[in-house]
Amino acid sequence: MTLDARYSSVILSAGGIRSLVAIATTIADSPTPAVTLLHFKRDDTMGFLRLDSVRVQAEHFGVQSVVELPHPPLPSWLKREVPIWPSDQFLMRPLHLLLGLTHASEAKATQLIWPLQFDGDYDRIARATEQIVLVEHLA
Repeated sequence: MTLDARYSSVILSAGGIRSLVAIATTIADSPTPAVTLLHFKRDDTMGFLRLDSVRVQAEHFGVQSVVELPHPPLPSWLKREVPIWPSDQFLMRPLHLLLGLTHASEAKATQLIWPLQFDGDYDRIARATEQIVLVEHLA
């Protein structure tokens, strides 16, 4: 599915509280909000719950454009032995960002929003910053 070029913000949405806050803030900060939610679907119970949450959030805020993509697979040699969540797998976050940038570029969006929370964990902040820099260079 291609994104409608009139949308100016693409939000990487997992359906959680961070996504909810990102949507509300983006809509509140713009006189004419134009938002697309980009969600990576997973085929498990938690994945279905998150997808439902993304759809409920979109309906609540009147977001007309929701793009649902299959969660990108990684080769088994890149995966950790016991990943807590697929985004914790090596290179998964940069892959999400690259896919998000692809869709944002295709839609001629003015911004890509990646809602994150660190709880004061400076190592996670550093990793996210490095991933953003990596993706910017690749893009």
